[in-house]
Parts: sequence; structure tokens; C-alpha cells
Amino acid sequence: FRSDLAPAADFLVLQQFQEVGGGREVVNGEIFDIKRFKSRATALTAGKFTLAPTLRVSILVQGRRKSTGDPFFDRMFNNDFFGNTVEARPLDVTAQPVEILVNPLPQDGRPQDFSGAVGKFTCNVDVRPTELNVGDPITVTTTIAGRGNLATVPVPSIPSGNEFKAYDAKLVSKEIDETRSEGRITFEQVLIPKSKDVSTLPPIGISYFDPEAGAYRTAMRGPFPLVIHQGSN
Repeated sequence: FRSDLAPAADFLVLQQFQEVGGGREVVNGEIFDIKRFKSRATALTAGKFTLAPTLRVSILVQGRRKSTGDPFFDRMFNNDFFGNTVEARPLDVTAQPVEILVNPLPQDGRPQDFSGAVGKFTCNVDVRPTELNVGDPITVTTTIAGRGNLATVPVPSIPSGNEFKAYDAKLVSKEIDETRSEGRITFEQVLIPKSKDVSTLPPIGISYFDPEAGAYRTAMRGPFPLVIHQGSN
């Protein structure tokens, strides 16, 4: 079984097909074995599109052996005792086209830090340590979890500035169930305070569009209080 959705590549990201069951059905007096598959797709752009998949199946066809030129041997070897040849022939079956309308994300209420995340997400932030000396590292661990297009979730990070020396945030773990389009991703970022006058770590999180509510949301944690001591060096 193979599904050819090449025409959809320009506007859809299609995940791998998963078999979801089947059975038997009677159609026009004949019994058919039924197999059902499903996949999740993510739209890449807004517009109206036609999804027209082609299913490629292999049909087992019973044939006869090639003629030997001798009628006696042909009759003998083409009987049921010796068996006929069976070959697999590909067959393309075109499914009923489906019209798909992808609406653009609204401009009203769009946060400035929105980068395309669509779904419903939560944010959890762990900051350690919260009491340290100037020049000591702080590890900020941020976990984004939820259901939606996790591939578009931005890397939550705190930019470098006058208060911190900031290293780039990095992905440390990813647990995604593609069949349900849900999971969690975790990032880590190391910050070093430059002064004992630093008292807080700014809020960390992401902005996303919730398609169920039809509105933008922000999953945010913080600010986080810090106690910075002047180091001996």
C-alpha cells in the first residue's frame, strides 16, 4: 500500500500513515476486505486547495506458463497439479478529490513575539540556582508541552544584555507523538549575571494561536527573583 500525495507537498506537511482498523463490507453483492489508514497534516500556507490522492496497490494476477511449443507439455504443465504462475501488478486507484480551505492567521491581537506556533501549549520553567555569586552560571530549563505543530514552537530564550552574559539556548529533549500531534520539548540556556545588582530573571515563554478559541495566547512563567552576591574574585 502506498499513497502518493505529491501535489499536496506545496501546502501540506503529511505525517506517516497509520492503520486504524478495517473489516469486511459487501458492495454490489461482493465481499471486500477493508483497510483504513489515517494521517495528520499541517498546512503550510493559506488558500483553497484540492487534495487528490492516488493509491498504489499490488494486484496478484494468476497467469499461465509460457508455451513450450509442444501442445502435450503445455496441457500437462498448465493444469492445476503443476499450478499456474502468479505475479504482482501495480494498480493506481484515484480517490475522490477533497477541497481544503486553509484560513490565514488573523492580524488582530497578534503578539510581537509570535513566530507561527499553532495549537494549545503550556510552559514550565526551572531556574537553578537562584542564589549565587557574580560570574557563576544559572541554568534555565524550559519545557513546552501541548498539542499542535510543535515544529513551529520557537526556542524560548533570554537575550544577552547589560545584566547577563547569555549563551544560546539548546534543545535537550524532544518527545513527540506524531499520530496525535502532541508531546513536549525541553530547552536549556546558561546565563551568567554580570553584577550583584541583578535581582530578577525576566519572564520566559511563547506566544501561540489557539485554533479552538480562535485567539492568540501566551504561555509565560516568571519573573524569577535572584539573589546575587559579590564574588571573592
